[in-house]
Amino acid sequence: LIGSRAQPFVGYLERNVSHKLHLWRAGAWSLAKQHVLTGSLHASGTGIGTVVPALLMRQAFCQAFKYRALSACRMHVSMQKMLAKPAERLLQCTTVPAVQWLVRCRHVRSAAIDVVDSAAAATPALLELPRGRKKFKPRTSIKQLLAVLPEGGEPLHVGQQVEVRGWVRTVRQQKQFAFMQVNDGSNLSGIQVVAEPGIEGWQLLQEGSISTGASICACGRLVASPGAKQAVELQADSITLVGPCDPETYPLQKKRHTLEFLRGIAHLRPRTNTVGAVARMRSALSQATHTFFQEAGFQYVHTPILSASDCEGAGEMFQVTTLLSQVDPAAAKAAAGQLEDLQQQIAAQGAAVKEAKAAAAAGHDGSRKAGVEAAVAQLKRLKERLQEMEAAAARSSLPVTESGQVDYSHDFFGEKTFLTVSGQLNGEMYACALGDIYTFGPTFRAENSNTSRHLAEFWMIEPELAFADLSDDMACAEAYLKHCVRYIMEVRCCMVALALNCI
Repeated sequence: LIGSRAQPFVGYLERNVSHKLHLWRAGAWSLAKQHVLTGSLHASGTGIGTVVPALLMRQAFCQAFKYRALSACRMHVSMQKMLAKPAERLLQCTTVPAVQWLVRCRHVRSAAIDVVDSAAAATPALLELPRGRKKFKPRTSIKQLLAVLPEGGEPLHVGQQVEVRGWVRTVRQQKQFAFMQVNDGSNLSGIQVVAEPGIEGWQLLQEGSISTGASICACGRLVASPGAKQAVELQADSITLVGPCDPETYPLQKKRHTLEFLRGIAHLRPRTNTVGAVARMRSALSQATHTFFQEAGFQYVHTPILSASDCEGAGEMFQVTTLLSQVDPAAAKAAAGQLEDLQQQIAAQGAAVKEAKAAAAAGHDGSRKAGVEAAVAQLKRLKERLQEMEAAAARSSLPVTESGQVDYSHDFFGEKTFLTVSGQLNGEMYACALGDIYTFGPTFRAENSNTSRHLAEFWMIEPELAFADLSDDMACAEAYLKHCVRYIMEVRCCMVALALNCI
Protein backbone atom coordinates (compact mmCIF):
# COMPACT_ATOMS: atom_id res chain seq x y z
CA LEU A 1 0.00 0.00 0.00
CA ILE A 2 2.99 2.31 -0.37
CA GLY A 3 3.23 4.76 -3.26
CA SER A 4 0.73 4.56 -6.09
CA ARG A 5 -1.35 1.83 -4.45
CA ALA A 6 -1.97 4.04 -1.42
CA GLN A 7 -3.87 6.60 -3.47
CA PRO A 8 -7.09 4.53 -3.93
CA PHE A 9 -7.02 3.61 -0.27
CA VAL A 10 -6.72 7.20 0.96
CA GLY A 11 -9.28 8.33 -1.63
CA TYR A 12 -11.74 5.81 -0.30
CA LEU A 13 -11.13 7.06 3.23
CA GLU A 14 -11.64 10.65 2.17
CA ARG A 15 -14.91 9.86 0.37
CA ASN A 16 -16.49 7.52 2.91
CA VAL A 17 -14.91 8.19 6.27
CA SER A 18 -13.61 11.71 6.53
CA HIS A 19 -17.10 13.24 6.74
CA LYS A 20 -17.62 11.34 9.98
CA LEU A 21 -14.41 12.57 11.59
CA HIS A 22 -15.64 15.99 12.71
CA LEU A 23 -14.79 15.11 16.30
CA TRP A 24 -11.20 14.28 15.47
CA ARG A 25 -8.40 16.65 16.19
CA ALA A 26 -7.41 18.29 12.93
CA GLY A 27 -3.84 17.02 13.05
CA ALA A 28 -4.81 13.38 13.56
CA TRP A 29 -6.28 12.91 10.10
CA SER A 30 -3.52 14.76 8.29
CA LEU A 31 -0.83 12.86 10.20
CA ALA A 32 -2.36 9.47 9.41
CA LYS A 33 -2.77 10.43 5.75
CA GLN A 34 0.81 11.67 5.53
CA HIS A 35 2.21 8.47 7.02
CA VAL A 36 0.43 6.33 4.42
CA LEU A 37 1.26 8.49 1.41
CA THR A 38 4.94 8.92 2.19
CA GLY A 39 5.45 5.34 3.30
CA SER A 40 6.96 6.51 6.58
CA LEU A 41 5.39 3.57 8.35
CA HIS A 42 8.60 1.63 7.67
CA ALA A 43 6.73 -1.25 6.09
CA SER A 44 8.73 -3.53 3.89
CA GLY A 45 7.61 -3.71 0.27
CA THR A 46 6.92 -7.41 0.21
CA GLY A 47 5.48 -10.19 2.32
CA ILE A 48 3.85 -9.62 5.65
CA GLY A 49 5.14 -6.10 6.00
CA THR A 50 2.74 -4.76 3.38
CA VAL A 51 -0.10 -5.38 5.81
CA VAL A 52 1.26 -2.92 8.36
CA PRO A 53 -0.11 0.33 6.80
CA ALA A 54 -3.60 -1.09 6.60
CA LEU A 55 -3.26 -2.33 10.15
CA LEU A 56 -2.16 1.02 11.46
CA MET A 57 -4.87 2.90 9.62
CA ARG A 58 -7.56 0.51 10.84
CA GLN A 59 -6.29 0.67 14.40
CA ALA A 60 -6.21 4.45 14.23
CA PHE A 61 -9.75 4.65 12.87
CA CYS A 62 -11.10 2.19 15.42
CA GLN A 63 -9.50 4.08 18.27
CA ALA A 64 -10.72 7.42 16.95
CA PHE A 65 -14.27 6.20 16.55
CA LYS A 66 -14.17 4.66 20.01
CA TYR A 67 -12.83 7.65 21.88
CA ARG A 68 -14.07 10.31 19.42
CA ALA A 69 -11.50 12.91 20.46
CA LEU A 70 -8.16 11.27 20.00
CA SER A 71 -5.54 13.99 19.71
CA ALA A 72 -2.84 14.06 17.05
CA CYS A 73 -0.18 13.54 19.70
CA ARG A 74 -1.84 10.45 21.12
CA MET A 75 -2.43 9.16 17.60
CA HIS A 76 1.26 9.58 16.77
CA VAL A 77 2.37 7.84 19.98
CA SER A 78 -0.07 4.97 19.40
CA MET A 79 1.19 4.47 15.85
CA GLN A 80 4.81 4.53 16.98
CA LYS A 81 4.10 1.88 19.62
CA MET A 82 2.51 -0.37 17.03
CA LEU A 83 5.45 0.15 14.69
CA ALA A 84 7.80 -1.07 17.39
CA LYS A 85 6.16 -4.51 17.29
CA PRO A 86 7.54 -7.09 14.85
CA ALA A 87 5.48 -7.70 11.74
CA GLU A 88 4.90 -11.32 12.80
CA ARG A 89 3.43 -10.09 16.09
CA LEU A 90 1.10 -7.72 14.26
CA LEU A 91 0.01 -10.56 12.02
CA GLN A 92 -0.90 -12.71 15.01
CA CYS A 93 -2.70 -9.93 16.87
CA THR A 94 -4.64 -7.84 14.43
CA THR A 95 -4.03 -8.83 10.83
CA VAL A 96 -7.12 -11.03 10.57
CA PRO A 97 -9.70 -8.32 11.33
CA ALA A 98 -7.66 -5.74 9.43
CA VAL A 99 -7.53 -7.71 6.20
CA GLN A 100 -11.16 -8.77 6.53
CA TRP A 101 -12.12 -5.15 6.98
CA LEU A 102 -10.03 -4.24 3.96
CA VAL A 103 -11.59 -6.96 1.81
CA ARG A 104 -15.08 -5.73 2.66
CA CYS A 105 -14.24 -2.26 1.32
CA ARG A 106 -15.18 -2.68 -2.33
CA HIS A 107 -13.54 0.56 -3.44
CA VAL A 108 -10.14 -0.51 -2.16
CA ARG A 109 -10.35 -4.19 -2.99
CA SER A 110 -8.22 -3.90 -6.10
CA ALA A 111 -5.54 -2.01 -4.19
CA ALA A 112 -5.51 -4.62 -1.45
CA ILE A 113 -5.26 -7.73 -3.61
CA ASP A 114 -1.51 -8.15 -3.07
CA VAL A 115 -1.93 -7.69 0.67
CA VAL A 116 -4.62 -10.37 0.80
CA ASP A 117 -2.65 -12.81 -1.33
CA SER A 118 0.54 -12.49 0.68
CA ALA A 119 -1.24 -12.58 4.02
CA ALA A 120 -3.42 -15.52 2.99
CA ALA A 121 -0.37 -17.46 1.97
CA ALA A 122 0.98 -17.04 5.49
CA THR A 123 -2.33 -17.48 7.33
CA PRO A 124 -5.24 -19.03 5.36
CA ALA A 125 -7.65 -18.14 8.19
CA LEU A 126 -7.45 -14.50 7.13
CA LEU A 127 -10.15 -14.93 4.51
CA GLU A 128 -12.59 -16.75 6.80
CA LEU A 129 -15.53 -14.75 8.10
CA PRO A 130 -15.76 -14.32 11.87
CA ARG A 131 -17.74 -17.13 13.47
CA GLY A 132 -21.37 -16.35 14.19
CA ARG A 133 -21.58 -13.35 11.86
CA LYS A 134 -23.71 -13.35 8.74
CA LYS A 135 -24.49 -10.47 6.46
CA PHE A 136 -28.21 -9.91 5.99
CA LYS A 137 -29.36 -10.40 2.45
CA PRO A 138 -33.08 -10.36 1.59
CA ARG A 139 -34.16 -13.40 -0.35
CA THR A 140 -35.06 -12.96 -4.00
CA SER A 141 -38.84 -12.84 -4.31
CA ILE A 142 -40.98 -14.16 -7.14
CA LYS A 143 -41.97 -10.58 -7.93
CA GLN A 144 -38.32 -9.76 -8.61
CA LEU A 145 -37.86 -12.87 -10.75
CA LEU A 146 -40.80 -11.85 -12.94
CA ALA A 147 -39.40 -8.37 -13.56
CA VAL A 148 -39.09 -7.41 -17.22
CA LEU A 149 -36.83 -5.01 -19.08
CA PRO A 150 -38.40 -1.55 -19.39
CA GLU A 151 -37.74 -1.23 -23.11
CA GLY A 152 -38.30 -4.61 -24.70
CA GLY A 153 -40.59 -6.08 -22.07
CA GLU A 154 -38.53 -9.27 -21.94
CA PRO A 155 -38.00 -11.14 -18.66
CA LEU A 156 -34.88 -9.94 -16.91
CA HIS A 157 -33.68 -13.13 -15.21
CA VAL A 158 -34.29 -15.74 -17.94
CA GLY A 159 -31.48 -18.29 -18.08
CA GLN A 160 -30.30 -17.71 -14.50
CA GLN A 161 -30.14 -20.24 -11.68
CA VAL A 162 -32.63 -19.12 -9.03
CA GLU A 163 -34.23 -20.35 -5.85
CA VAL A 164 -37.91 -20.00 -5.02
CA ARG A 165 -39.40 -20.48 -1.57
CA GLY A 166 -43.14 -20.35 -1.11
CA TRP A 167 -46.43 -22.15 -0.62
CA VAL A 168 -47.99 -24.48 -3.17
CA ARG A 169 -51.37 -23.38 -4.46
CA THR A 170 -52.02 -26.07 -7.04
CA VAL A 171 -50.33 -29.30 -8.15
CA ARG A 172 -50.93 -31.05 -11.49
CA GLN A 173 -49.14 -34.33 -12.14
CA GLN A 174 -48.69 -36.01 -15.50
CA LYS A 175 -46.62 -38.97 -16.58
CA GLN A 176 -43.54 -37.01 -17.55
CA PHE A 177 -44.11 -33.68 -15.83
CA ALA A 178 -45.51 -32.11 -12.69
CA PHE A 179 -46.69 -28.51 -12.57
CA MET A 180 -46.89 -26.52 -9.34
CA GLN A 181 -48.13 -23.00 -8.83
CA VAL A 182 -46.00 -21.53 -6.03
CA ASN A 183 -46.61 -18.19 -4.33
CA ASP A 184 -44.38 -16.47 -1.78
CA GLY A 185 -46.66 -13.53 -1.03
CA SER A 186 -44.78 -10.94 -3.09
CA ASN A 187 -47.39 -10.89 -5.88
CA LEU A 188 -50.77 -12.33 -6.77
CA SER A 189 -49.99 -14.85 -9.49
CA GLY A 190 -46.88 -16.59 -8.15
CA ILE A 191 -44.75 -18.65 -10.50
CA GLN A 192 -45.12 -22.01 -12.21
CA VAL A 193 -42.58 -24.65 -11.23
CA VAL A 194 -42.05 -27.55 -13.65
CA ALA A 195 -40.60 -30.80 -12.33
CA GLU A 196 -39.44 -33.82 -14.30
CA PRO A 197 -38.71 -37.38 -13.19
CA GLY A 198 -35.22 -37.90 -11.85
CA ILE A 199 -34.76 -34.60 -10.09
CA GLU A 200 -34.20 -34.41 -6.37
CA GLY A 201 -37.60 -34.38 -4.65
CA TRP A 202 -39.56 -36.09 -7.47
CA GLN A 203 -40.41 -38.90 -5.09
CA LEU A 204 -42.16 -36.43 -2.81
CA LEU A 205 -44.51 -35.54 -5.66
CA GLN A 206 -45.16 -39.17 -6.44
CA GLU A 207 -45.98 -39.91 -2.82
CA GLY A 208 -48.32 -36.95 -2.56
CA SER A 209 -46.25 -35.28 0.18
CA ILE A 210 -46.20 -32.04 -1.82
CA SER A 211 -49.79 -30.89 -2.06
CA THR A 212 -51.82 -27.70 -1.90
CA GLY A 213 -50.79 -25.66 1.13
CA ALA A 214 -47.35 -27.24 1.55
CA SER A 215 -44.27 -25.01 1.72
CA ILE A 216 -41.35 -25.90 -0.54
CA CYS A 217 -37.99 -24.68 -1.74
CA ALA A 218 -37.39 -25.14 -5.48
CA CYS A 219 -34.03 -24.55 -7.19
CA GLY A 220 -33.54 -24.47 -10.91
CA ARG A 221 -33.26 -22.39 -14.05
CA LEU A 222 -35.68 -19.67 -15.04
CA VAL A 223 -36.78 -20.24 -18.63
CA ALA A 224 -39.29 -18.75 -21.03
CA SER A 225 -42.62 -20.52 -20.74
CA PRO A 226 -44.23 -22.06 -23.85
CA GLY A 227 -47.64 -21.54 -22.25
CA ALA A 228 -49.75 -18.48 -22.80
CA LYS A 229 -50.67 -17.84 -19.15
CA GLN A 230 -47.17 -16.97 -17.96
CA ALA A 231 -44.05 -15.46 -19.50
CA VAL A 232 -41.50 -17.49 -17.54
CA GLU A 233 -41.42 -20.64 -15.45
CA LEU A 234 -38.95 -22.38 -13.19
CA GLN A 235 -37.40 -25.55 -14.55
CA ALA A 236 -36.68 -27.25 -11.25
CA ASP A 237 -33.46 -29.17 -10.58
CA SER A 238 -34.34 -29.96 -6.96
CA ILE A 239 -37.36 -29.59 -4.71
CA THR A 240 -37.23 -29.61 -0.92
CA LEU A 241 -40.29 -30.01 1.27
CA VAL A 242 -40.10 -27.40 4.02
CA GLY A 243 -43.52 -27.95 5.64
CA PRO A 244 -46.09 -30.62 4.72
CA CYS A 245 -49.84 -30.03 4.58
CA ASP A 246 -52.73 -32.48 4.75
CA PRO A 247 -54.77 -31.97 1.55
CA GLU A 248 -57.83 -33.56 3.14
CA THR A 249 -58.14 -30.88 5.81
CA TYR A 250 -56.66 -27.85 4.02
CA PRO A 251 -59.67 -25.56 3.42
CA LEU A 252 -58.36 -23.26 0.66
CA GLN A 253 -58.94 -24.47 -2.86
CA LYS A 254 -58.46 -23.00 -6.30
CA LYS A 255 -62.04 -21.70 -6.42
CA ARG A 256 -63.08 -18.27 -5.13
CA HIS A 257 -64.16 -18.21 -1.48
CA THR A 258 -66.61 -15.83 0.13
CA LEU A 259 -65.53 -13.37 2.81
CA GLU A 260 -67.89 -15.02 5.28
CA PHE A 261 -66.07 -18.32 4.78
CA LEU A 262 -62.66 -16.68 5.12
CA ARG A 263 -63.64 -15.16 8.48
CA GLY A 264 -63.80 -18.67 9.86
CA ILE A 265 -60.20 -19.46 8.85
CA ALA A 266 -58.40 -16.31 9.98
CA HIS A 267 -55.02 -18.09 10.10
CA LEU A 268 -55.15 -18.93 6.38
CA ARG A 269 -57.09 -16.11 4.76
CA PRO A 270 -53.97 -13.93 4.15
CA ARG A 271 -52.99 -16.52 1.52
CA THR A 272 -55.98 -15.58 -0.64
CA ASN A 273 -55.66 -13.00 -3.40
CA THR A 274 -58.29 -10.71 -1.90
CA VAL A 275 -56.86 -10.42 1.60
CA GLY A 276 -53.30 -10.43 0.27
CA ALA A 277 -54.06 -7.56 -2.11
CA VAL A 278 -55.69 -5.57 0.69
CA ALA A 279 -52.65 -6.16 2.92
CA ARG A 280 -50.26 -4.94 0.20
CA MET A 281 -52.45 -1.89 -0.42
CA ARG A 282 -52.49 -1.04 3.28
CA SER A 283 -48.72 -1.43 3.42
CA ALA A 284 -48.26 0.92 0.46
CA LEU A 285 -50.66 3.51 1.89
CA SER A 286 -48.94 3.36 5.28
CA GLN A 287 -45.61 3.98 3.60
CA ALA A 288 -47.11 6.88 1.65
CA THR A 289 -48.52 8.33 4.89
CA HIS A 290 -45.19 8.30 6.68
CA THR A 291 -43.38 9.62 3.59
CA PHE A 292 -45.73 12.60 3.25
CA PHE A 293 -45.60 13.73 6.87
CA GLN A 294 -41.90 13.06 7.35
CA GLU A 295 -41.00 15.03 4.25
CA ALA A 296 -43.23 17.86 5.51
CA GLY A 297 -41.28 18.02 8.78
CA PHE A 298 -43.85 16.36 11.04
CA GLN A 299 -42.80 14.33 14.09
CA TYR A 300 -44.33 10.87 14.47
CA VAL A 301 -45.82 10.49 17.97
CA HIS A 302 -46.97 7.22 19.54
CA THR A 303 -50.05 7.93 21.66
CA PRO A 304 -51.20 5.46 24.34
CA ILE A 305 -53.79 2.82 23.53
CA LEU A 306 -54.95 2.50 27.16
CA SER A 307 -56.49 5.70 28.46
CA ALA A 308 -58.58 6.91 31.38
CA SER A 309 -60.09 9.80 29.41
CA ASP A 310 -62.87 9.91 26.86
CA CYS A 311 -61.30 12.08 24.18
CA GLU A 312 -64.40 12.88 22.15
CA GLY A 313 -67.18 12.11 24.61
CA ALA A 314 -69.54 11.18 21.80
CA GLY A 315 -69.28 7.39 21.62
CA GLU A 316 -69.15 4.23 23.62
CA MET A 317 -65.75 2.99 24.79
CA PHE A 318 -64.33 -0.46 25.40
CA GLN A 319 -63.50 -0.82 29.08
CA VAL A 320 -60.30 -2.56 30.24
CA THR A 321 -60.29 -4.17 33.69
CA THR A 322 -58.68 -7.02 35.58
CA LEU A 323 -61.44 -7.29 38.20
CA LEU A 324 -63.47 -9.79 36.21
CA SER A 325 -60.66 -12.32 36.34
CA GLN A 326 -61.14 -12.45 40.12
CA VAL A 327 -64.88 -13.11 39.90
CA ASP A 328 -66.25 -16.66 40.05
CA PRO A 329 -70.05 -16.49 39.58
CA ALA A 330 -70.63 -20.14 40.50
CA ALA A 331 -68.57 -19.84 43.68
CA ALA A 332 -70.28 -16.56 44.57
CA LYS A 333 -73.73 -18.15 44.18
CA ALA A 334 -72.77 -21.17 46.28
CA ALA A 335 -71.23 -18.92 48.91
CA ALA A 336 -74.41 -16.85 49.09
CA GLY A 337 -76.46 -19.98 49.85
CA GLN A 338 -74.00 -21.13 52.48
CA LEU A 339 -74.00 -17.70 54.11
CA GLU A 340 -77.78 -17.74 54.41
CA ASP A 341 -77.74 -21.17 56.07
CA LEU A 342 -74.97 -20.12 58.42
CA GLN A 343 -76.80 -16.95 59.42
CA GLN A 344 -79.85 -19.04 60.32
CA GLN A 345 -77.65 -21.34 62.42
CA ILE A 346 -76.18 -18.32 64.22
CA ALA A 347 -79.67 -16.96 64.95
CA ALA A 348 -80.77 -20.34 66.34
CA GLN A 349 -77.62 -20.68 68.42
CA GLY A 350 -78.08 -17.15 69.77
CA ALA A 351 -81.56 -18.09 70.96
CA ALA A 352 -80.15 -21.24 72.59
CA VAL A 353 -77.54 -19.13 74.42
CA LYS A 354 -80.27 -16.87 75.79
CA GLU A 355 -82.30 -19.83 77.04
CA ALA A 356 -79.23 -21.36 78.68
CA LYS A 357 -78.38 -18.10 80.42
CA ALA A 358 -81.97 -17.72 81.68
CA ALA A 359 -81.98 -21.26 83.04
CA ALA A 360 -78.64 -20.73 84.72
CA ALA A 361 -79.91 -17.52 86.36
CA ALA A 362 -83.01 -19.29 87.74
CA GLY A 363 -81.07 -22.10 89.42
CA HIS A 364 -77.70 -22.53 91.03
CA ASP A 365 -76.69 -25.82 89.38
CA GLY A 366 -73.09 -25.80 88.16
CA SER A 367 -73.92 -28.03 85.23
CA ARG A 368 -76.19 -25.33 83.81
CA LYS A 369 -73.31 -22.84 83.87
CA ALA A 370 -71.18 -25.31 81.92
CA GLY A 371 -73.97 -25.60 79.35
CA VAL A 372 -73.99 -21.82 78.93
CA GLU A 373 -70.26 -21.73 78.34
CA ALA A 374 -70.54 -24.49 75.72
CA ALA A 375 -73.39 -22.69 73.94
CA VAL A 376 -71.45 -19.42 73.88
CA ALA A 377 -68.34 -21.15 72.53
CA GLN A 378 -70.40 -22.71 69.74
CA LEU A 379 -71.86 -19.31 68.87
CA LYS A 380 -68.38 -17.79 68.65
CA ARG A 381 -67.22 -20.55 66.31
CA LEU A 382 -70.23 -19.97 64.05
CA LYS A 383 -69.55 -16.23 63.93
CA GLU A 384 -65.87 -16.79 63.06
CA ARG A 385 -66.90 -19.15 60.29
CA LEU A 386 -69.35 -16.51 59.04
CA GLN A 387 -66.58 -13.91 58.86
CA GLU A 388 -64.35 -16.29 56.87
CA MET A 389 -67.14 -17.09 54.42
CA GLU A 390 -67.99 -13.41 53.96
CA ALA A 391 -64.34 -12.63 53.18
CA ALA A 392 -64.20 -15.49 50.66
CA ALA A 393 -67.44 -14.29 49.05
CA ALA A 394 -66.03 -10.77 48.78
CA ARG A 395 -62.94 -12.09 47.05
CA SER A 396 -65.05 -14.00 44.49
CA SER A 397 -67.24 -11.01 43.61
CA LEU A 398 -66.68 -7.48 42.39
CA PRO A 399 -65.54 -5.02 45.07
CA VAL A 400 -68.12 -2.32 45.75
CA THR A 401 -68.14 1.02 47.52
CA GLU A 402 -70.51 2.04 50.31
CA SER A 403 -72.90 3.39 47.69
CA GLY A 404 -72.99 0.04 45.91
CA GLN A 405 -70.86 1.07 42.90
CA VAL A 406 -67.90 -0.96 41.61
CA ASP A 407 -64.77 0.03 43.50
CA TYR A 408 -62.14 0.53 40.80
CA SER A 409 -59.47 1.40 43.34
CA HIS A 410 -58.85 -2.38 43.46
CA ASP A 411 -58.39 -2.50 39.66
CA PHE A 412 -55.00 -2.70 37.91
CA PHE A 413 -54.76 1.04 37.19
CA GLY A 414 -56.77 2.14 40.25
CA GLU A 415 -59.45 3.84 38.14
CA LYS A 416 -61.69 3.26 35.14
CA THR A 417 -59.60 2.53 32.03
CA PHE A 418 -60.63 2.26 28.37
CA LEU A 419 -59.26 1.56 24.91
CA THR A 420 -58.57 4.89 23.25
CA VAL A 421 -61.01 6.38 20.78
CA SER A 422 -58.50 8.97 19.58
CA GLY A 423 -54.93 10.15 20.12
CA GLN A 424 -55.95 13.78 19.74
CA LEU A 425 -55.43 14.87 23.36
CA ASN A 426 -51.91 13.47 23.51
CA GLY A 427 -51.19 14.81 20.03
CA GLU A 428 -52.14 18.32 21.06
CA MET A 429 -49.77 18.17 24.02
CA TYR A 430 -46.87 17.16 21.77
CA ALA A 431 -47.84 19.72 19.12
CA CYS A 432 -47.52 22.45 21.74
CA ALA A 433 -43.93 21.30 22.32
CA LEU A 434 -42.63 19.87 19.04
CA GLY A 435 -44.64 21.85 16.51
CA ASP A 436 -46.24 19.79 13.74
CA ILE A 437 -46.86 16.16 14.72
CA TYR A 438 -48.99 13.26 13.55
CA THR A 439 -50.28 10.07 15.10
CA PHE A 440 -50.99 6.86 13.22
CA GLY A 441 -52.27 4.00 15.30
CA PRO A 442 -55.24 1.84 16.33
CA THR A 443 -58.40 3.34 17.81
CA PHE A 444 -61.52 1.61 19.13
CA ARG A 445 -65.22 2.42 19.19
CA ALA A 446 -67.86 0.36 21.02
CA GLU A 447 -70.95 1.47 19.06
CA ASN A 448 -73.16 -1.57 18.65
CA SER A 449 -73.77 -1.12 14.93
CA ASN A 450 -73.46 -3.54 12.03
CA THR A 451 -73.27 -0.92 9.28
CA SER A 452 -70.22 -0.37 7.10
CA ARG A 453 -69.76 3.10 8.63
CA HIS A 454 -68.95 1.81 12.10
CA LEU A 455 -65.87 -0.20 12.94
CA ALA A 456 -64.91 -1.56 16.32
CA GLU A 457 -61.19 -1.16 15.52
CA PHE A 458 -59.44 0.92 12.89
CA TRP A 459 -56.20 2.85 12.35
CA MET A 460 -56.57 6.62 12.33
CA ILE A 461 -54.22 9.37 11.11
CA GLU A 462 -54.40 12.50 13.22
CA PRO A 463 -52.07 15.39 12.31
CA GLU A 464 -51.78 18.33 14.70
CA LEU A 465 -50.42 21.62 13.33
CA ALA A 466 -49.10 24.34 15.59
CA PHE A 467 -49.77 28.00 14.70
CA ALA A 468 -52.21 27.02 11.95
CA ASP A 469 -55.79 27.89 11.07
CA LEU A 470 -58.57 26.03 9.30
CA SER A 471 -57.22 26.91 5.86
CA ASP A 472 -53.85 25.35 6.74
CA ASP A 473 -55.63 22.24 8.00
CA MET A 474 -57.64 21.92 4.80
CA ALA A 475 -54.55 22.42 2.66
CA CYS A 476 -52.69 19.71 4.60
CA ALA A 477 -55.54 17.21 4.18
CA GLU A 478 -55.82 17.92 0.45
CA ALA A 479 -52.06 17.59 -0.10
CA TYR A 480 -52.00 14.33 1.87
CA LEU A 481 -54.79 12.75 -0.18
CA LYS A 482 -53.15 13.82 -3.44
CA HIS A 483 -49.84 12.37 -2.30
CA CYS A 484 -51.40 9.00 -1.42
CA VAL A 485 -53.22 8.76 -4.75
CA ARG A 486 -50.12 9.79 -6.67
CA TYR A 487 -48.00 7.27 -4.75
CA ILE A 488 -50.39 4.43 -5.51
CA MET A 489 -50.85 5.34 -9.17
CA GLU A 490 -47.19 5.94 -9.92
CA VAL A 491 -45.40 3.48 -7.67
CA ARG A 492 -48.00 0.77 -7.12
CA CYS A 493 -50.15 1.05 -10.23
CA CYS A 494 -49.69 -2.57 -11.21
CA MET A 495 -50.63 -3.75 -7.75
CA VAL A 496 -53.77 -1.61 -7.78
CA ALA A 497 -54.91 -3.04 -11.09
CA LEU A 498 -54.41 -6.59 -9.90
CA ALA A 499 -56.10 -5.86 -6.58
CA LEU A 500 -59.16 -4.35 -8.21
CA ASN A 501 -59.36 -7.25 -10.63
CA CYS A 502 -59.25 -9.91 -7.91
CA ILE A 503 -61.72 -8.10 -5.61
